[in-house]
Amino acid sequence: MSVWSGLTVETLDIIEEKKTAKLLDLREWHRLKGVYKAKSKVDLEKLYTSVAEETEAGFHRNDLGPAYHAIKQRRGGQQSGYNDIRSDGTLCTTAEEIATRWEELYQATLNHPLASDSADLDNSLSAATPDTSVLEDAPTLDNLVGAARRLKSGKEAGPHGTALLSSQ
Repeated sequence: MSVWSGLTVETLDIIEEKKTAKLLDLREWHRLKGVYKAKSKVDLEKLYTSVAEETEAGFHRNDLGPAYHAIKQRRGGQQSGYNDIRSDGTLCTTAEEIATRWEELYQATLNHPLASDSADLDNSLSAATPDTSVLEDAPTLDNLVGAARRLKSGKEAGPHGTALLSSQ
């Protein structure tokens, strides 16, 4: 098999024969077209099965490398995404053009008009009563120690992955 096309040497030879036959004999070309279609279908099925088996074996080893490799090869090594397309619909071809497109997207996202005033919101704000159960002051050391003690054993304190250090 070739590197990623998935076609065997025999199938690639049929492509060459098809090129010659198209110039000389259309009946032979039609016959070879059918042979190519059948062989390429078998070759690609073998390739996809092989890639799926390698990827699945990687998953069983907790190795995502084969999956990432398969995805990268199938897309041709090019990045995909809407940021690769200019606002006029054409593709960006250089890293500078992609960076410029990212800048345009961020500017459009970050620079938006301010919200308009709303009388309903202003009325709701004036009628609202403060929730006394919500603390507005910074937590005290006692608050932090109490929260740390309420953590389940083996859990970490917070989303940042900072492990709880217990004083002994």
